[in-house]
Amino acid sequence: MDFFWKIAHKLYKIKCLKRIARPFELMSMIISSHAISAQIEIGNGSKFWHHGLGCTILQNTKIGCNCKIFQNVTIGNSFSRTPPPIPEKQNKKQVVQLEMIV
Repeated sequence: MDFFWKIAHKLYKIKCLKRIARPFELMSMIISSHAISAQIEIGNGSKFWHHGLGCTILQNTKIGCNCKIFQNVTIGNSFSRTPPPIPEKQNKKQVVQLEMIV
């Protein structure tokens, strides 16, 4: 991920700095053209190819270790009124473009 996303991700982990993290998250979304929440959990060795171009990953998502996520991937979306379950990508998975995991 880009520089602004990494700053936002670190700031979201500190509860009192969540408001400060949001502008960095928005800058990342504008520069890299993605909608990847800085509140997600990403395992070691996981990578977003092409800086997550066109990806949409919601805030409660957990991504395992050594995953490769390519462009135009959507992870974690639900249109029901009940809170959606947290989608989890297991270790060593590859998600190709135009794939949706709900």
